[in-house]
Amino acid sequence: MDRETAETILHATMSEFRRRSYRELVSMLGRGQRREILAPDGTRFQVEVQVVWDGPRDGPVRVIGAIDDGRARALKPLTTDFLLGPDGRFLDER
Repeated sequence: MDRETAETILHATMSEFRRRSYRELVSMLGRGQRREILAPDGTRFQVEVQVVWDGPRDGPVRVIGAIDDGRARALKPLTTDFLLGPDGRFLDER
């Protein structure tokens, strides 16, 4: 898997989710989103995004993104995440 391409795709996908409101993200709890994206070189990547509570209900939500190419990397996909508080502030960024 071309790591640079995968990171670019994952970053773009997570940027979409960073633009969503806390309320929108809460509405996605328990309903992961999966996409297949075709890279310019023809590689098919699977991107999955999950939203989970990061502590008590009505507290911060953690948005987790993962990408793989369906090959050996599927066993250990590239991942990233962010934490959004109820007030719309980003917390605990990695």
